[in-house]
Amino acid sequence: MIRILIVDDSATYCEILKSIFSQAPDMTVAGIAHNGRVAIKMATELRPDLITMDVNMPDIDGYETTKAILQVLPVPIVMVSSLNRSHENDFNAMQAGAVAMIEKPVMAMDSSYNHSVDNLVNLVRNMANVKIFRRYNSQRNKKNTDIAVAAPAAVNCEIAAIGISTGGPPILAGMLQMLPGSLPFPICIIQHIPKGFSDSLIGWLGKVSPLPVISMADGDTLKPGMVYVAPGGSVVSLKTKNTFSVVPETKINTPSPSADVFFDSMNEFYGANALAVLMSGMGRDGALGLLHLYNSGAETVVQDRESSVVYGMPEEALKLKAVKHVMTPDEVVSFISKLAESKLA
Repeated sequence: MIRILIVDDSATYCEILKSIFSQAPDMTVAGIAHNGRVAIKMATELRPDLITMDVNMPDIDGYETTKAILQVLPVPIVMVSSLNRSHENDFNAMQAGAVAMIEKPVMAMDSSYNHSVDNLVNLVRNMANVKIFRRYNSQRNKKNTDIAVAAPAAVNCEIAAIGISTGGPPILAGMLQMLPGSLPFPICIIQHIPKGFSDSLIGWLGKVSPLPVISMADGDTLKPGMVYVAPGGSVVSLKTKNTFSVVPETKINTPSPSADVFFDSMNEFYGANALAVLMSGMGRDGALGLLHLYNSGAETVVQDRESSVVYGMPEEALKLKAVKHVMTPDEVVSFISKLAESKLA
């Protein structure tokens, strides 16, 4: 039985949500909170399986309430808001640590209400099974060179790639702002993201990164010192050692963009001269590609359990014995910096 804590300042809408979840045979409402402060207290006391969170609430809004809860309790939080879905709202939700955002079902005299109710119930059911770990606070004021991570002296890193999914944007932002102002190799980011959302992610990351952050484009040339982000809804890979292939994704219900696809193409052209990092995310995307790189002698890293929002992808790679190093995001940045220093020495 999925125990749900409903957080919403509208008593009427709380009753609507309670009625919706109570009709599902595998769900029960563990409690209702009408503001953020009460929600934080009830979350720690009730320890629900999932929390639905309103955005606009007095005193503490849903984003800040989500951040506060995830500091003390690893629980999936779904934003259920009357706000229209937008890039900004979705990224605010992801930055806060929510696993998903959905619009509130609105009463209507047609099938659209039943459809939106079904979408909400199915989303809650799926997200309740996500394993959440303590929200990670990057040591952003600490120089990455202060972190004791040594890079192997024999590695000639020519490219770095990061595969990441749930919880990715805030982790990436924390990492990028700690990077040095120049690197002798490119960094490629494969973040699972819907089509049309990449520009918002790139703009957000570009504000904090000392390195230029741009989208991968078909036929574009890789250049050192650049951060490339895979566009949502695409299949991204390397068509040659120095050029991207970016084509529309046509398969249904597959991770997009796929870290496995990119890792395999990177392995083809770079092999042992690559660094591949697999971080927070649901499922197993990237694990097999990481194994292929590991077998070629590349540096393979996964995020540690404590700092991950969801530990699915890193854990799958560990099961395959595809991992040379387990690190926090700060340690990954230090590792990248030391690989750069080694290459420039």
